Amino acid sequence: RRELLSEQEMWSQLRLHGVEELADVHRATIEPNGMVSVTMRTPPSAPDSPRHPEI
Repeated sequence: RRELLSEQEMWSQLRLHGVEELADVHRATIEPNGMVSVTMRTPPSAPDSPRHPEI
């Protein structure tokens, strides 16, 4: 659903929640009070760690 929040404003809210990569976000919700709540994916992606452990 579209809300009256620009992409720039949304990124600002995501950064306030510690989001660096959109891929780390499971869900971002605009609450009735206008605040943005963020549910992160677990575990968050870490670009400097290997995706597959070495064998």
